[in-house]
Amino acid sequence: MIEVDVVILSWAKTEYLKNMTIFCVKNLFKTEKNINFNVYLLESNLDTEYKFNDNVHVKYMNETFGYHKFMNIGRKLGKSEYVVLCNNDLRFTKNWASSIISEMEKDEDLLSACPYEPHVNSKKIQNADDFYGYETRKHINGWCIFQKRKIYDIIGDLDENFEFWCCDDDYGMVLKNNNIKHKLVKESIVYHEDNGSRTLKQRDINIINQYTSGGLSKFAKKYGNFPTYYPFGKK
Repeated sequence: MIEVDVVILSWAKTEYLKNMTIFCVKNLFKTEKNINFNVYLLESNLDTEYKFNDNVHVKYMNETFGYHKFMNIGRKLGKSEYVVLCNNDLRFTKNWASSIISEMEKDEDLLSACPYEPHVNSKKIQNADDFYGYETRKHINGWCIFQKRKIYDIIGDLDENFEFWCCDDDYGMVLKNNNIKHKLVKESIVYHEDNGSRTLKQRDINIINQYTSGGLSKFAKKYGNFPTYYPFGKK
């Protein structure tokens, strides 16, 4: 049985968001027969309670949020050969993980991959050569990144200066600068629901905004220019 560690970040401030997380986790386990998923759920709402099976390990995060910081914490909780970094607003489809593992088994140098999101990637991908690369929302879907764990022997920890915006852009640059292969795997389909923040109160949205405002400037300071893709469609 193949072991895969899945890190999922959640902030269940509302019942809707809690249910979104629950759906994401339960849906995950329905998608593969020959893969054992070990889920590490990092929950930022300390008052939220879950009832999952023994393969789901809930860690309550009583500290300042940072997307890369939390992902670093989460992936260190496991030890499987494969690790996946996920949002909690995902809908996985049948054989999504085994499709990526198949590609990685064919090519030992393929250390990083993303599943295909039909609503997003179909607008970017034009031909077969387009599936390899480092462009955000073309090759890299930051809401679901599938890795061979040994990638961290090369890149070290994710850069925790990036708290939310531009985390995926930074990850792409790190891969590119280290000549690490990354592929968008079209046979692997994961849908990004991407609408959870609509249920939050304005006070909570303001908290989210504080993690988005500085991403572009941090990226520009690190790399000398802005990313090709500005998050959430800004140009």
